[in-house]
Amino acid sequence: MSFLGRGWNYPLEYNNGMVDMVEDVDSVIAAIKLLLATTPGERFMLPGFGSRAGQLLFEGITPHTLRLIEVYTEEDIRTWIPRIQWVEVTAKQVEDHLLQLIIEFKVIGNPVQETFVYPYYLDGVR
Repeated sequence: MSFLGRGWNYPLEYNNGMVDMVEDVDSVIAAIKLLLATTPGERFMLPGFGSRAGQLLFEGITPHTLRLIEVYTEEDIRTWIPRIQWVEVTAKQVEDHLLQLIIEFKVIGNPVQETFVYPYYLDGVR
């Protein structure tokens, strides 16, 4: 699946003075991590890039809020990561200030369904 490309790992890590690189599905997962860690407006040249789920930071955690997080995350991934052909997100509260975003996706040209769990900290502490 070399068409998925090669890029920097996220978060940035260094190995022998060089930036760690990732390939194939790992490069897609790194792109998802970067998207979810970015707030729209942070990037000067790409102001729409980022996850809108952060807008819900101060909302109470209700079934409605969890569903909005799922919808926003799915839409943001579809918009900004064109290598993904199908995505489904499930948001679960696992602690008072921690959600797990369970992201299931398929990459274009690959019938295998991938799963990635992203910890979403509501209090900003990681």
